[in-house]
Amino acid sequence: MTEDEAKKKWCPMVRAREYGSGEENAVAYNRDYLGNFNRSHRCIGSACMMWVRTETRTKAKPTGFCGLAREW
Repeated sequence: MTEDEAKKKWCPMVRAREYGSGEENAVAYNRDYLGNFNRSHRCIGSACMMWVRTETRTKAKPTGFCGLAREW
C-alpha cells in the first residue's frame, strides 16, 4: 500500500491520555468506548520504526507495510 493509504489506517501502538478528576486518574487508550479512533491514532507511515518499505521500481509513489501487523 502507499504511505498515503497507510496514514488512513488505525495504529494499535498509539496511546492517548485522557484525564479524569486529576493526573493520578489519567487513562491511556487507543479507541473510545464505542470503538472509534481519531486522527491522532492513525499510522504515521515511514516515520514509524516498524514501517517496512517495499521495492518500487515501477511505481511513482513509494509503498510499504506495517512490520507489526504485516498488513500489505
